[in-house]
Amino acid sequence: WLQVSSGAAASRVGMGVSRPVLMGNVRGRLVALLAERTPLYREVADHVVDTDALEVEASVADIAAWLADRVHS
Repeated sequence: WLQVSSGAAASRVGMGVSRPVLMGNVRGRLVALLAERTPLYREVADHVVDTDALEVEASVADIAAWLADRVHS
C-alpha cells in the first residue's frame, strides 16, 4: 500500500483539479477519505511504503526490494 498523508496527497493532486470524489473542499475530502480507508488498507496490506518524503524512484526501489525478498524467501 502506498501510504500518503492528506497534505502530501493534496499537494500532489492540486487544489483545483476536477476529480469528482474531491469536488469542493479537496483537503477536507482527502482527510475524510484517508480516515475511512486507512484502517482497511492497513488490514489487508502486505507491505506499506510511506511515500510522503519519497521520490517515485525511491518508492519503486522499496517495492522492488520487498518483492525480491518475497521471491527469494
